[in-house]
Amino acid sequence: MQKGFVYILTNPSYKDNIIKIGFTKDLKNRLASLDRTGVPTPFEPYMTVETVKYKLLESVIHRELDKLTNFRTRDNREFFEIDPVDAADLLKNLARLLDDAEIVEYGNVSSVEDKSESTIKQQGNRTSFHMLGVPIGSKLTATNKDIPDVVTVDEVNQVRLPDGSVKSISRAVIDAIGGHRNGFQAYKYNGKILANIRKSFDENYLPNSRR
Repeated sequence: MQKGFVYILTNPSYKDNIIKIGFTKDLKNRLASLDRTGVPTPFEPYMTVETVKYKLLESVIHRELDKLTNFRTRDNREFFEIDPVDAADLLKNLARLLDDAEIVEYGNVSSVEDKSESTIKQQGNRTSFHMLGVPIGSKLTATNKDIPDVVTVDEVNQVRLPDGSVKSISRAVIDAIGGHRNGFQAYKYNGKILANIRKSFDENYLPNSRR
């Protein structure tokens, strides 16, 4: 059987954490076709898995994301609003169940906890504390009683927990309540949810997409 790819794609033209998860037999041609859809900037591969069961794998990751929460954006079946790091973690875990899966990671996915400000800048308009006007040393209040309040320690996404450990804002939420989470949706600064601060000044769109 012929192998194909399941991909996670990002695009700087979209608001933070909007990613595309789909499948294709030819990744290069798929990226080229998406570049002709009228999107101002090209899609960038964040992670790919090559396997003969690529259609099944895509179906499974879509189903798992739908079970966790409503990650889909609008009615477009390939677009999800989730931190690409969390999506990549899920896809990687699913791919490890396949005996022929070849995983390729892009964009420093495997070392997300060490993500630097320069890496964030390379990823276009990804949300950061600096972008939201949250200074280093700011207290962030959790929206869920099971998630600890934290203090920012850099201008990107790193926070200090009550036990003194330092993690990304999304990892802090995941470790507290599980699942695949966007930390910017789980914390408030000055009474406002971080994700809503971003949305208040960010107008974006999603194109219709076909394989």
